[in-house]
Amino acid sequence: MASHVADGLSGTGMVGSGSKYAIVNATSVQVKAGQGRCAKILVTLGTGAVTLQDGIAGGSTLWTKAAVAVGDIYVLDAPCLTGIWVTAAAGTTVTVTYI
Repeated sequence: MASHVADGLSGTGMVGSGSKYAIVNATSVQVKAGQGRCAKILVTLGTGAVTLQDGIAGGSTLWTKAAVAVGDIYVLDAPCLTGIWVTAAAGTTVTVTYI
């Protein structure tokens, strides 16, 4: 499957072999409802905090980083049982790759 094939969902698409991505911009976003795996988080703007939670905002925190830098890539490969939820601080944008 070719990379970057549009899947008809706003802000998401295919990346590589079967994974999808979502852009999280200074907010809390449910990246995926239901079980999934957060593969990577790539920082594209800002230096604020980033948090990965299972389920909903305020759910179980699986990973957090108080300060990030543009270009940072965090390879997490974190299983999420009830959903993938990512929060990026004000002025921070990340691209979340998930399966």
